[in-house]
Amino acid sequence: MVVNDSPGTPSLHWPVLLALLGAGLVFHVRLGGLEPALWTDTVFDQRAVAVCLAQDRCLDRGVPTSVPGLRHGTTWLHWRTLAERAGLDLAAVHVLLHLAGALTFVLTALAAARVAGPWAGVGAALVLAYVYSSHDFQPTVVYNNRILPLLGTLAWALCVAALATRHVAPLVLAAAVGALTTEVHIVFLLFAACLLASALLLPRPGRSLAAVLGTYAALVVALSPGTWASNAAGIWRGIGPSPYTGGQFIWSPLDTERVGLVGVAALAAGLVVTRGERRRRIAVLLAFTAPIMVVFEAAVFGGVTTQTDKYLGAWLGGIAASLACGVSVAADRVREVLGRTWVGARGCAGLRGPLGTALQACLAAGIAFWPGARLREWKVPGDLPGMTMEDARRVAEAARFHGWTLERTIPRLRSLLGHDLIQLMPVVAPRVEPEGAVSGDLTALTVLRVRPAWLPPAMPPGWEVLDRGRESVLLAVWAQSWVDWDRFEVCRVRTGADPVCRTSGFLVSRRLKVEENQVLLPGWPWPNPEAEEVEVRLRVRFPPSGGEQWVFVPVLLRGCAGRVVAVPGAGSSIAPDGRSAVIRADGAEDGGTLALRWRVGDRDCSAYAWPYGIPFFVEAPPEDARLLEDLLSHGGGP
Repeated sequence: MVVNDSPGTPSLHWPVLLALLGAGLVFHVRLGGLEPALWTDTVFDQRAVAVCLAQDRCLDRGVPTSVPGLRHGTTWLHWRTLAERAGLDLAAVHVLLHLAGALTFVLTALAAARVAGPWAGVGAALVLAYVYSSHDFQPTVVYNNRILPLLGTLAWALCVAALATRHVAPLVLAAAVGALTTEVHIVFLLFAACLLASALLLPRPGRSLAAVLGTYAALVVALSPGTWASNAAGIWRGIGPSPYTGGQFIWSPLDTERVGLVGVAALAAGLVVTRGERRRRIAVLLAFTAPIMVVFEAAVFGGVTTQTDKYLGAWLGGIAASLACGVSVAADRVREVLGRTWVGARGCAGLRGPLGTALQACLAAGIAFWPGARLREWKVPGDLPGMTMEDARRVAEAARFHGWTLERTIPRLRSLLGHDLIQLMPVVAPRVEPEGAVSGDLTALTVLRVRPAWLPPAMPPGWEVLDRGRESVLLAVWAQSWVDWDRFEVCRVRTGADPVCRTSGFLVSRRLKVEENQVLLPGWPWPNPEAEEVEVRLRVRFPPSGGEQWVFVPVLLRGCAGRVVAVPGAGSSIAPDGRSAVIRADGAEDGGTLALRWRVGDRDCSAYAWPYGIPFFVEAPPEDARLLEDLLSHGGGP
């Protein structure tokens, strides 16, 4: 059976499409795994879903974008809420997003086949596999960008279908899908150019244009009036540049950006050398991909945003199809010029029947074994394994077992993803009460994901594996601490001026609020990297038995490493580089101040890595500190 298409344009057979669907699902599971990663956007979404279900206070004006003053994503939150109400947890949503990725392979191949034939369709699927495997779309994370490739490809495929049928109905449907996609992520506003080009190529272009753009504009606003009222107010006040700016143009030779630029160039050449219906369909595909590539390159070059190709997510199918169709058109043109039947995909006359279908299905099935489809762990500083959303529940349950409430756990919790972890714990375990008796000497908890081979041969007392996977294990280290984590001083230190300090500490709210953190840190600064440093002063209490405690600050890639600048105790010492210290209790004093200082923006502490909370460092007895230092030494430095 063959999918219906306009005369003269062979399309893909069902065996090929089924092979693409199955292989695409395997491909995405290999990339993203079965358990979603711990990620800031997912934490925000999960809190909004919990508030909506528990308090019937659903967010109706979207979430903030990377550009201050603009919002989007209300529809995405509604989908997440419906899934949660239907009993689908995050892991189930994660798998559904893998299925959406598999359907993107099918739609991309179908649409490309309508433009340039079945071999172009298979070629587009193969290019899409390459793009997916090199694209920064974070396949381990549950967030709105994951659904964009399917929605964007569906919208563009409907535009091609409108040209094939010469009817405006598919284009109106494309406008509806495009409006939905735009509400999920505002960058899809550029899809209006594709709608415009498609409408102008249909019979009665004036009526088609009015129907299509009217549908698009009306639905964009109707899907979330609060979002667009907020956006209008933001534009009126004036929007600023993204805080995640690059500031310079950097050419990246092996990513979605290059595939998109080459594909647009190939399509532009194909537009010149083709005629008739194929030329019209190429024009629609070009109108889909060219605007985003132009805007993206201009934004990167102008320093408006960083050169991250996650903003191209909705165009992945079109970008892959652009390259495949452009190459197919060029091959056909070469064949026509040379008069040779062996040049170009359509010149393979012997591969148009059952043999061709079998070969196409084999190529499609090969996507499941794509070499680049390896688990894309979301890595923490130092490229250590990242934590998952479920890890927050595991940590909360372990704390409950040890007799710790959330109020006790959160100030004493040390992790490389500390901010996201402590903000998620009140959402996933809001009413957890302790079971055991509080152990007085276990006063700090360090949580890391590490490779199984990194663990010590014999687990020391207080070391506990909370989850064991094939790639990594979740390690909890319960260790004695001399630091009073409940209250501390945080100071802004400017050159030539006295430090400006204030008392701070973690405040845990049990009441869920949509756009407010449940874990607050009053007075926590967001420093000016060029003018000041941040110093944290922690109260140290010596135990009556004396002894010594080690402190060290790991220097990790994409992390924020500070220096120890003050320690209590007459016999205590600080290493010359400030990265470690030994605190000795001499019995003559009851304690003092441990001070650490960070200069945000320098080589060892990127501004992007500055957390909402004390950056990660280790303070533990020598035996635990030595083993933790060994574990963290596996991470890469800057």
